[in-house]
Parts: sequence; C-alpha cells; structure tokens
Amino acid sequence: MDDLAGFFDISEFARLAVYAPIAFAPPVDEISTTVPVIRSTKVGFDSPETTAFHVRVPDISQPQLGGKLTVEGRDWIILDRISKDGGLVWQLHAAPLDRYDGLVLFECPEAVDDGYTSDGPPIWRLHCWTWAVVSFGKGDERREAAREGAVLPATFKIPRNMETVGVTASFRLRYPVNPLDPDNAPEWDIVSVAPYGLNEAMEITARRRDE
Repeated sequence: MDDLAGFFDISEFARLAVYAPIAFAPPVDEISTTVPVIRSTKVGFDSPETTAFHVRVPDISQPQLGGKLTVEGRDWIILDRISKDGGLVWQLHAAPLDRYDGLVLFECPEAVDDGYTSDGPPIWRLHCWTWAVVSFGKGDERREAAREGAVLPATFKIPRNMETVGVTASFRLRYPVNPLDPDNAPEWDIVSVAPYGLNEAMEITARRRDE
C-alpha cells in the first residue's frame, strides 16, 4: 500500500483516525481532527508493531512529533514524519502509546551575555517534547543508592527523529511532566546520549537534580 497514497483518493479505501497534537491548551478534545489513513506495517524503535500511517497533507498540514493517532480504538504516537509523493502525503511512523511511560520535555541552554562574562547561568529554552520508555535501574541498584543516599540515574529511551537528534549532554530534561504546567516538573541533568537499536531510537541517561 505504500505506493497507493500518491495515485488514489485515500478516502476511498481508508480507515478513519483521530489526530491530536500534544495537549497544551485548549484541551486536546477541542483540537482533535478526524482524518482518513492507509496503513502499512514497518519495523522500528525496537518493536515490530511500529506502523506507518499515510495521511494527506491537506488533512494534517504539519503533524506534531509526539502527537497521537487513535485508530480503531487504539492510541498510537507519532515518532517521525516523512514527506512523500511530492509533498502531497505524510508518512507518519507511529508506535502504540501503551509502550511508553510518559512525556519528556527537553530544554536547551542559551548563554546570557551580560557584557562581562559568559559564565553565568543559562536561560533554558524549549527544544522539543517526546514520549519515552523510562527505566530506573535494577532492584539491587536502587537498594544500593538508597543506602548511600545517592541520586539514582534513569534511562530514557526515546524515538530518534528530526527534533530529538539535536539533543546533547548540554541539554536538560523534565520528567514526569504535565504539558499544561511544565515549569513545575522535576529537572534532570543529562549524563550521556547514545544511539539505541538500529539507529531508530536514542538512549539518554540522566540524573535528577537534588531538590
């Protein structure tokens, strides 16, 4: 079905999906859009369930990475978007939402120029949102950290796309985070960034800042 999107009216043989970007404001149910899609199975992000949904550009002018598609009652998140067929169709790589633990917000530093020194604290700017699989280590690691009073690092596995590929160790992340109130989410310092799987995902190790 990959090649059909550019040659036929998708709505003639499509199933309906509901698309919703990450909810900031207004509530997500007020900005949801019903769109026709065709589907072909792809392998990606360490899961054979990852799927490519094709939608017409007039139906979704700019799909949001991390946004949600609901197809036949199942929720999927958009991992990446690729323009196809001369820009008439989006190919949205998506994975089941229930595979993820929650949203992560990445912020990048911006140096403050006070005219004297650049060593002052940076201003943190929004870089991107994404969904992540979060791991807090094995049981023995948690017990050891508790005995020593240490802050246990966590591992965040995230999709690799045009936005997340720019994340470096100089960034910070917030998790868990409510999109409607991100400034109150805990801050994490990124320790390392590494590819994961077949270069379709990224593994980020981060340590939560002491409160």
